[in-house]
Amino acid sequence: MTLAAGLLLSSCAKKEEILPGQRFDVRTPLSETLQNSDTPAPVAEVIVNRVAKIKLPKEVNVSSWTHLNGGPEHRPGNLRLSRDLTRLWSANIGAGNQRKSRITSNPIIAGGLIYTLDSQSRVMATSPIGSATWVRDLTPASDKTDEASGGGLAYAKGILYATTGFGEVTAMEADTGAVRWVQKLDAPVVAAPTVYKGRVYVVSRDNRAWSLKTKNGRIDWQQQSSTAGAGLMGGASPAISGKNVILPFSSGEMVAALLRNGLRVWSVAVSGARPGLARSNIGDISSDPVVTRSRVYAGNQSGRVTAVSRKDGARLWTSNEGSYTPVLPVGNSVFLVSDTARLVRLDASDGKVIWSMALPEYKKDKTRLDSYVHYGPILAGGRLIVASSDGGLRSFDPKSGELLSIVDIPSGAASQPAIVDGVLYVLSQNGQLNAYR
Repeated sequence: MTLAAGLLLSSCAKKEEILPGQRFDVRTPLSETLQNSDTPAPVAEVIVNRVAKIKLPKEVNVSSWTHLNGGPEHRPGNLRLSRDLTRLWSANIGAGNQRKSRITSNPIIAGGLIYTLDSQSRVMATSPIGSATWVRDLTPASDKTDEASGGGLAYAKGILYATTGFGEVTAMEADTGAVRWVQKLDAPVVAAPTVYKGRVYVVSRDNRAWSLKTKNGRIDWQQQSSTAGAGLMGGASPAISGKNVILPFSSGEMVAALLRNGLRVWSVAVSGARPGLARSNIGDISSDPVVTRSRVYAGNQSGRVTAVSRKDGARLWTSNEGSYTPVLPVGNSVFLVSDTARLVRLDASDGKVIWSMALPEYKKDKTRLDSYVHYGPILAGGRLIVASSDGGLRSFDPKSGELLSIVDIPSGAASQPAIVDGVLYVLSQNGQLNAYR
């Protein structure tokens, strides 16, 4: 009787009404779907690429790579590198990307050694021919290796400095790995440190900036930003700007503070996002500050890159492009890899797009669950270099954006490229250091 009643009710139920109108994928930005008086039939923005002249700086050879993108200002220049790259060797550095841990550090090269930090807080020094010189595990005795991830490296005057997700800053003898001091902070430090004139500058995940003395690791000063929600694994590193240090916080605030005492000179919010995207709720600064003669550039992963005055933080322009890596200012242009997997050239005067070239975005375009990661761009040999987790080391023409060449990275890239003495070094997802010439 119950079964019969259920069948009767089922037969009487109304059919689901299919609403009329165009269907959009749930990941389509809201700005491309929402009708209003200005856009009664919204469509994706169409960018007309154009070729524009650009004056590239003279190629230079560098013998060290002490910080992210080469130095404490995060601006590498036009580096000497052959046009036809060949992989010389690959060497193991430890643990690669795993479900709970990721490589967030970039290679540091100085004093004839290449320094790396794997996904489980292990530092390794490798020789220019790929042999291991020393290894140091930075996991505290009271913790387990897989309980934290993230961190980075920097080098100055024979000392290697490391940060880790365990909330420690460690100073080591660069030639032996012997520990000089360890400073325990109150929160994870997942971005690389910046070392300059006797101090180490770091930003912890509780939105505090720290200045430590390089001699003994003692705290010199602290700077607090407003609290924020979720941040990114890795984060952005401080940059040096004359007498100031530029501090990027996961709250989206960027602060210029005096090197000597941490007093604020100016602050600006790197804010804004692409409408309709879930990740837009994360305001973390993901594109590390880059300092030029008169400007500071930074961006978030939500869809904004900002140029501000180096002197007072006045906003010059904001682009509706986001970035996970440092932008590359060159001449009259600013190059970046956008949050939507495009290599983009902006006009440095107003932030307008000159050209935009698609990079591989999703591993499976149908499901769009896993996306590729792209590192760069770096200017070398007059070309833009982008290392990608899909296994491509790509070269592009800065003038037009034309793809010039692709070289294979086994297992795909996991770091920014570093270029010293005409050799390009990049980490791969399986925990390998790869060298190309």
